Amino acid sequence: MVLLLLLLLGSMACATLRGRADDALERGDYRGAVELYTQVLARDPSDARVKGLLTRAERGLLDQMLDRADAARAGGNEAEALGAALEAVRTKDRLHAESIDSSRAARIGTTIDWATTTISTSVRSETTRGRALAARARRAAAADWLSRPELAAASPELDGEIAAAGTKTCTRATEVAAEQPFALELVAAYCKELGGPMPAWKARPFLVGGVAISGGILGTPPGEQVELERAISQAFERSVWFTATSTTRAAAQVQGSVAAELTQEPTELTRSWTERVPYEATETYQQPVEVPYVETQTYTERVPYTAYEDRLESCRPPQRGMCTVSRPVTRYREESRMRNVRKVRTEYQTRTRQVTRYRDEPRIFRYPATKHEGRYQATFFVRVDLGSGLRPVEARGSAEDSRAAYEHDAEFAPAGVHPERGTLPSGMWWRQLQRDRIRAELQRSLDDGWKTAFCNESVSSIEEAARCARARSNPVPAAVRARVGELFGDDPDRVLALPRPGEAIH
Repeated sequence: MVLLLLLLLGSMACATLRGRADDALERGDYRGAVELYTQVLARDPSDARVKGLLTRAERGLLDQMLDRADAARAGGNEAEALGAALEAVRTKDRLHAESIDSSRAARIGTTIDWATTTISTSVRSETTRGRALAARARRAAAADWLSRPELAAASPELDGEIAAAGTKTCTRATEVAAEQPFALELVAAYCKELGGPMPAWKARPFLVGGVAISGGILGTPPGEQVELERAISQAFERSVWFTATSTTRAAAQVQGSVAAELTQEPTELTRSWTERVPYEATETYQQPVEVPYVETQTYTERVPYTAYEDRLESCRPPQRGMCTVSRPVTRYREESRMRNVRKVRTEYQTRTRQVTRYRDEPRIFRYPATKHEGRYQATFFVRVDLGSGLRPVEARGSAEDSRAAYEHDAEFAPAGVHPERGTLPSGMWWRQLQRDRIRAELQRSLDDGWKTAFCNESVSSIEEAARCARARSNPVPAAVRARVGELFGDDPDRVLALPRPGEAIH
């Protein structure tokens, strides 16, 4: 019986699923129909009719996707067409082989040929002009297509053309840059990225290989002086002004102070809490009481009585015929009666009683503690002389902070008070924090100083543009973008985003 019921339920579920699949196919929802028919077929793999319907749904889905790609192509939307075509080809990969008949296989082949030609043309439109970075970007945009086995031959061919274009542009840019050191540095970044021949290294003016530090921050322990100098040196090494090959050293004059005053003193702390307090109150209430009473009730009763009625009967001899005879009969009539009935009614009497109630009353919990207090202060001023007639770079800053922590052993749960062992940041922590601030602020000021000195819209030469580009300004001055575009003939934004090669490659 149970097995029969399970079979019946399974049959009903399958029929419902099949109905949904048929409806989806009828209204042109081929994707939904494919999913539903696949589920139906999983329950009964031998159902030939469902197999046929699944094939019909898969073909409808493929046609629908190919039509979408064709419509995008006809509308001149190349990017949309490539995306739709790729989705169609990927869908084909998931369909059953019998769903791909000769006509659909031909459409797929035509679509792949069009995609191959379109991608190759797009990339070659850049490589023929020596725009290797732009070509590589177009190739990257088509990576999903180029990773397919149908385009296995096109991918290395395009990579070779990009590399050749990069080498050609690298060689030409090296010639244009000539003996200009910053232009050659930018060319080196391009050549390294694309595997082209590296240009010769030329010493770049204005760059420094280190910094001589004088002065100091008052309050810095002798043992931490080396950490302060290291922070300033790191700011230089991370800035646009630094190169390890330069023998020139900048001069940095440091002034400022740093202090951390930590104190402790006994104190009393308070914490508010609420206590629930009982109290007695008189309450008025209504007491129900049952009261008896007598009520006169009227009722009716059926009472018998004798009446006489005439009847026709055969006459007694010697009379003949029918004679009228009077006979007695019992009848009933309704008569009213009175009686007394005892009843009970509920009456309410007002009474009072004593009850216990509660109210919330505010309380203050007081407890002794030790207050630890820290007052922190710092100022700094760094003036950097970079030589070469350049305007000195200055970095400055100040900071103040105060913190408090408490220590006690009190515990009182109703007020949420528990033992505390509060601690304050140490003076060493504060000094390290200020060294980090000096490092960050000095690096920012150095980079801004480079931009102020070398980046503006009056840039007129490739060397000036490359020198400005070293600072990676954002936004990049239009004049810089124009000169970089002239040097490489490639996308200037992509050129400027390239990582600069390390000094070792020069």
